[in-house]
Amino acid sequence: MVLDGKKFMIFFLFTLSIFAQQERTFSGLLIPSLVDQEIDAWHKVPVGQVPSISQVDFVTRHQMFHLVILFSHFAIDKNGSTNISFDMQLISPDKNVHSVRKNLLGYKEKVANKNILLMSRSLIKMAFKEKDPVGEYTIKIHARDHVAKKDCVLTKKVTLREWELGNEPKDVKEYESFMFKYYDSPSPNKAIKAYVEYTSLIDQHQQINAAGIYFFYKIFQNNTYLADHLYRLAKKSNKQVKIKAAFILQLMGKKKEAASLLEEKDKTLLKLFVLPDPYEEITPTGLDMLWCDFFATGRIEPIKKLVEALKYADYAGSIEKFSVSKKTEEDRMNAIKEATFRAANWSLTSNCQQHTLVRNYCLYIIQNEKLPGLTRIYLGLIMQKFFPNLVKVNIPKGGGEATVEIFDK
Repeated sequence: MVLDGKKFMIFFLFTLSIFAQQERTFSGLLIPSLVDQEIDAWHKVPVGQVPSISQVDFVTRHQMFHLVILFSHFAIDKNGSTNISFDMQLISPDKNVHSVRKNLLGYKEKVANKNILLMSRSLIKMAFKEKDPVGEYTIKIHARDHVAKKDCVLTKKVTLREWELGNEPKDVKEYESFMFKYYDSPSPNKAIKAYVEYTSLIDQHQQINAAGIYFFYKIFQNNTYLADHLYRLAKKSNKQVKIKAAFILQLMGKKKEAASLLEEKDKTLLKLFVLPDPYEEITPTGLDMLWCDFFATGRIEPIKKLVEALKYADYAGSIEKFSVSKKTEEDRMNAIKEATFRAANWSLTSNCQQHTLVRNYCLYIIQNEKLPGLTRIYLGLIMQKFFPNLVKVNIPKGGGEATVEIFDK
């Protein structure tokens, strides 16, 4: 059984078109979701691009989820501002009121366009406790448009289920799909099985599989309830599972639990096990870890760091020079920097092709961030392939400095 339940994508432009066909009255959408709480996929994409948020139907105890609330057909006052508030009510399976929150901020600021969806400024986090009974809960939002003096009620149901390990992913193909689609439709309850059964601690170069382990660390870090389930599973499992669990638990700061899983002779492994920080020095290994951060969270920060690696275009030719150099430490580092640039440039291009969100983040970055010369040029060259009407790189025929033009279309 998959505790995360059915997931489906809400495409907001499609939804907006439906709203436009209805009578223009204050309304909205309520989406219980496991999406990362930063919701960069909504806030950090260019105007005109279609954001999406996955909905969750099933959760287990202590699993954090969020209520994403969107408002439509709101009124604005003479100053061009909205004024929306709301109450939240959670109703238990026995139809009694479980909890209430009142007078929460919906949206209260100037709005340039009335024909859009506004995301509530209050993001409600929820998690069921041990004492909460399993069953179907009803979430009710009573929203008030104080300018129009109109109300609307939004409802959604979420089912609380007992924890089960489940049987997914069933094979390597499902495992890979789980990893590369996780950011788009999070399913943390599959993470334990995916990690202990399909993730190797050692990569093909006989080094620590930093990227693969980092992917699961980010999931566990954002879903701390998984740690107890992993620990209980590991205690009754074989040595390999115990070692895998110990590594993740140590990364989460649960050193006592991690050590308790290992025999005395194996505890030295924990001292040797250290993951590099991909946000410090940019390296080829760090690039892989940054991609795993993105796939685990859907955040824009790892993409920004990957874009930053394009600055190493300055080191073009260093790999060729290294082969005939004295191979000093400086020669070696210069060659690594060129290799890092090549890997970043290729991976950004490839993942922009495969993932709409990566493409939208990169466009947002070039439109809104101050980037140094070569970084801007090379990101511009990538964006020009996907958004030729929005980004153009001008390279003078007779030599000279290239420039990037951004068009507002």
